[in-house]
Amino acid sequence: MSQGEDGARESKPEPRMERDERIERRVREVAEDDKLPCAVAFKVAEEFKISRLAVGEAADRVGVRISRCQLGCFK
Repeated sequence: MSQGEDGARESKPEPRMERDERIERRVREVAEDDKLPCAVAFKVAEEFKISRLAVGEAADRVGVRISRCQLGCFK
């Protein structure tokens, strides 16, 4: 690990594929009957420090549907 200007240690970024697999695995873990409640998707985004859109894309890749949308977009 290297140190940044402020002296804090910087970690190497994870390879994208490894990170995507972790997100997809988490989406499957928290899905209920292949449905991911919108509020839970928001929490996954916060957990991985990624956009909500990225969580939706991960859900699409693993065949999980977004449900109980807080905007009323999904059933």
